[in-house]
Amino acid sequence: MQKREKQKRERLIVAAVVGIFLLTGCSAPNHLYPGDVEEGDVEEGDVEEGRIERWGCGDLLNGCGFGGCPVELTADFDYGSGTVEFAGTESHTRFEVKGLERRWDWCLQDDGLFGCAFTIDTQGDGAYFNFADAMPDDDGARRTKPSELFKCTRRRVGNR
Repeated sequence: MQKREKQKRERLIVAAVVGIFLLTGCSAPNHLYPGDVEEGDVEEGDVEEGRIERWGCGDLLNGCGFGGCPVELTADFDYGSGTVEFAGTESHTRFEVKGLERRWDWCLQDDGLFGCAFTIDTQGDGAYFNFADAMPDDDGARRTKPSELFKCTRRRVGNR
């Protein structure tokens, strides 16, 4: 009798875990490659010259699911510039592709270095870095851990 109750309890736990994953919208990783675009995301107004990407980033587990995308980014490959929008503010950035990551830098400081950065890797994982309190190491580079992590999705790709 105890064995049946234990098996029943274990099945209930497994069912609860599966249910939680389904309710929270967890799915397989969103692999992002240069040609991947969500259907219907390219708008006619984006078509002129030059290549522009738009990204939406939300919480690490759910992405932009329930609460929308609190962070919106644009990248202009031709001009090496972009924007970061968060909490109703828009900042103009320097944009570059470093290795396999996309990187936005802003908050230009008096020493000519950028105080803020946002990166997105090939899996769509985004990270925000604040270098305001980071001290230079022996090489002169400022290193810090991410202040916040995000799940990002390419929203639109088009021409300027």
